[in-house]
Amino acid sequence: MKQNTLILIALALITLLSGCREDSFFLDSENNGPMPENLYEITVSGFVTDEDSNPISGAEVSLVTDMAVTNEMGYFEVTGLADEQLALVTVSKPGFFKGFRTLVPSQSKTAKNRTRIRLIKRIATTSFESSSGGSATIGDKSKVTFQANSIIDSQGNAYDGPVLVYSHYIDPTVSDIDQYMPGNMMARDSQEEMAILQSFGMINVELESVTGEELNIDQPATIEVEVPPSLLSNAPATIPLWYFDESDGLWKEEGSASLNGDVYQGEVNHFTPWNCDVAEVVTFIEGQVVDGRGVSFVKIRVTDLATGAVYNAWIDTDGFFAGVVPQDTELLFEILGFCGDDDVLFSSTIGPFAEDLVNLGVFDITNNNDLTFFSGLLVDCSQMPLTSGEVYFNLPSLGYYQQVSIDDDGTFNALIPSCGMAEILVRGMNLANGLVSETISVIPDGQSVVLETIEVCIDVSPSLGSIEMNLFDLGVFAEQKLFDNCTVSINPNNNLGQTSYIFRYYELLPPVNDTITYFWLLEDANNDINNPNWVSASLFYSPPASAENSVYNKYTPGSIPFPTITVDQVANTTGELMIISFDNITIGRRTNNPDGLNDYTSFAGSNITITAVRDQ
Repeated sequence: MKQNTLILIALALITLLSGCREDSFFLDSENNGPMPENLYEITVSGFVTDEDSNPISGAEVSLVTDMAVTNEMGYFEVTGLADEQLALVTVSKPGFFKGFRTLVPSQSKTAKNRTRIRLIKRIATTSFESSSGGSATIGDKSKVTFQANSIIDSQGNAYDGPVLVYSHYIDPTVSDIDQYMPGNMMARDSQEEMAILQSFGMINVELESVTGEELNIDQPATIEVEVPPSLLSNAPATIPLWYFDESDGLWKEEGSASLNGDVYQGEVNHFTPWNCDVAEVVTFIEGQVVDGRGVSFVKIRVTDLATGAVYNAWIDTDGFFAGVVPQDTELLFEILGFCGDDDVLFSSTIGPFAEDLVNLGVFDITNNNDLTFFSGLLVDCSQMPLTSGEVYFNLPSLGYYQQVSIDDDGTFNALIPSCGMAEILVRGMNLANGLVSETISVIPDGQSVVLETIEVCIDVSPSLGSIEMNLFDLGVFAEQKLFDNCTVSINPNNNLGQTSYIFRYYELLPPVNDTITYFWLLEDANNDINNPNWVSASLFYSPPASAENSVYNKYTPGSIPFPTITVDQVANTTGELMIISFDNITIGRRTNNPDGLNDYTSFAGSNITITAVRDQ
């Protein structure tokens, strides 16, 4: 480890912060929980990616009532009101479960708070008839079982019909759990006291009708939540259940579960994310990390040495961090770089704490990290320096992203992890028009890299829209297929006197994630979208050469005369959304096999919803 060379400026043996913070935490004597004192404006910045660390563009990021949208790099900045204790960031993107991040804002009110959020694909895992009930397996061993006639619609009325189940399991032992899980480990127990949790397993379950209406339950459902093997020896026989409250970003205690083998089993009365946890009394901690060459983007990890539970915090753009840890236990405090889980820049045991708020002091890591100093200049297409722009650094081998804003003269400076001379991809962006530069590949030397002039002239406006195909086999849900983007070109009065609608959507195929492009052509003989006469449909697709020797599926919608087609929204001009749905449609799934033995399966009675951005 590198901590031997770290210079600790002021740790003061982990003393209680008293009077150092203008708007400090204070505790309500009735419930021993932090209560808001003053609301103030904060900025939260960060990246939204999928489970494979690919940037997600077009995701809506909200902070209370304020909202921003991620750009092509998955980056966002959102400014809104928060109190001293909590700030809840919510991320929404069609085709993904919502992402939630609960932050303890740092003491620097002028700095940007930082975070990372990974969204999990929202895929229907099974279906059942509400009249008979059913069950859904989640991951390897987790499960949820529904009673017959227990489903209600969004208005609380009894629902009768097919129920789609969207679900996933969250393993609390993964190293980047803070990017996946809803909120953080902060909670409020049944006595309304603040607590910090140690999780033994989480699940997220959402219910939906085949038309997309949100559903829930009005009778208890049984959940079974798998306990990871590494936690099983410490798992109590009975454990409280906690649900995630989307209104304030805290986990709330409700009910309990019993250990049965390696799963916890209990009953729940509604569906939000559920968590099996042991609660501890909470201590708020804060501190600062400094670097003589600038602010390094590092992460704080605190491990409970008694239980192995891990708690994380990110430093802000001034180097400050804030978070929560359990009281009355010894903790391992670490400052992490981004060159893997073993990139520990500093390590020390701290605690036990009996106080409600502790200041950890200042840590100097100037001589204790493997960083490369980057500098350069962003210019526009006329070679004039940009006045508003950003530079993005990506270490693809590590799934690491960092954003740096340019100065008014177009110049930038950044400290980026070298990670043993791993490839770094650099790209500039013009905030005035969204144009970007070519991607520059750099092998860092651990010292400095001058990129000189970077021209920012490429239009990479994102393709928005989505396609959702729900495949049914003899009335039984079989599979769901999602496409993340879709555009539509509308050409009135073609050579046959018909209006044609050309939907384009894309999919990445192995082995190198090249793109297969689909073209779905619909033609309307009436030339009237409000009263169409669909006369023909054709689907074309063009797989990349790199997929020639790979196994992949192609999904082909059936002929037009048979399904029920509903136009839910008309796109009259470029940039507007067209929404169209197909019910009772036949979808064919053809598997491409390199050996030439192509399998074909037909799914009658399926449905498709298309949301497309008009590009012509």
